[in-house]
Amino acid sequence: MSFERILAAAEAAGAKDIGLTDHPYHPGLAKHHEALCRARERYGKGPVRVWIGAELEVVGIGKLIIPPDQLPQADYIIAAPSHYDLQHFPPVPHLDDPMEWADRLLTDMENVPGSGAHIIAHPFFVTAIMRPGEKGPRLPPIADIIAEMRPKRLDHLLDRIAEAKIALEISPRISVKPEFEAFIEDWYRRAKQRGIRFSTGSDSHRPLTVGKLGPAEKLIGRLELGPRDFWHASQVEKPKT
Repeated sequence: MSFERILAAAEAAGAKDIGLTDHPYHPGLAKHHEALCRARERYGKGPVRVWIGAELEVVGIGKLIIPPDQLPQADYIIAAPSHYDLQHFPPVPHLDDPMEWADRLLTDMENVPGSGAHIIAHPFFVTAIMRPGEKGPRLPPIADIIAEMRPKRLDHLLDRIAEAKIALEISPRISVKPEFEAFIEDWYRRAKQRGIRFSTGSDSHRPLTVGKLGPAEKLIGRLELGPRDFWHASQVEKPKT
């Protein structure tokens, strides 16, 4: 996933824009962004416009794991409210309790407004629940967790997201569970009614999938979303220096 290979794949896919979005698993993300800026300058005015972003874990009310103002080279910030390390930092006291999971997922989403994020990544998607392994703690089915999410709280969350003008990602991973896809589709319809915008992308971790939206493309069609329904990094107002 070098800059050159990613851009070659994007060009081959006919992409007009590409976002290079990294995770802060090490304390050098700002320097990494500087390196990406240099690579972007070398690339020049190629056929693909390059944007630099960061996907940051939500760690408190209006708080991301790295304050966005510490990433001056970032064109956009994505909040990741459901990235959990079950082995070292259990996100809920009882990992088999769907009510605790529902409350945690909703709380983390509610903490995004005021954080400086422009997008919420893969809402309510938890890898360990969607794709449970043979080993590890017993986790509740996603359908049981969804059943514990009260409609009024979900609607109030959408109202806050709309007020903060934060976009919701339509991820290619939405189809991993039929009941999850149905829940997200209904929730996104209500988001659209409130004027909330969306973002999408291939969420690629290898060049082969760059530019391929997979199931996200079908959901976009069912929601009847057009260009005006989508957020774009060009809409971000950079602070004056």
